[in-house]
Amino acid sequence: MLLILLNSLNEDEKTKCEELYNRYKNLMMYVALKILKNRNLAEEAVHDAMLAILKVINDIEDVKCHKTYGLVVLISKRCSLNKLKYEKRRLHEQLEKTEYMVSEADSVEDIVIERIKFEEIVKKMKSINEIDKEILILKYYYGYTYRDIGDKINLKEANIRKRCERAKKNILRDIINKEVK
Repeated sequence: MLLILLNSLNEDEKTKCEELYNRYKNLMMYVALKILKNRNLAEEAVHDAMLAILKVINDIEDVKCHKTYGLVVLISKRCSLNKLKYEKRRLHEQLEKTEYMVSEADSVEDIVIERIKFEEIVKKMKSINEIDKEILILKYYYGYTYRDIGDKINLKEANIRKRCERAKKNILRDIINKEVK
């Protein structure tokens, strides 16, 4: 991708880009390593940062300017944080898959008990409103992220996360109250 963008630049922009990279590559790597603490991920973040910088190369007047220095640090930091967020999400998904695989080795009795609990939860879900029910189904049955769900039903990601949390609490409270009675 970097090569494609470089080929689309004119000679002045290419020169500016090379000068910028040679001047700030160590700084970008330092910022990325400080956040990611992994050399391979840091290199990917620096690559992403260079792509982002290439998109705004025309706005950079002087490579040695303090504004350019700040821009490089800011873009490197943002790309590194995005990479960190992505890696955490990927790790979390892998852990969920591992937990599911472990549960497949359970005994028949455990599977039957889980099925009964699942059916109770489905019954309790009928008592919550349609939007919350849809959010829970999209999240836990289909595996969508909060952002994807928000895009699908036109709500903010934070709103989706909170609705999901409240719906789970309500369902759990109903199940606990039934157990106590």
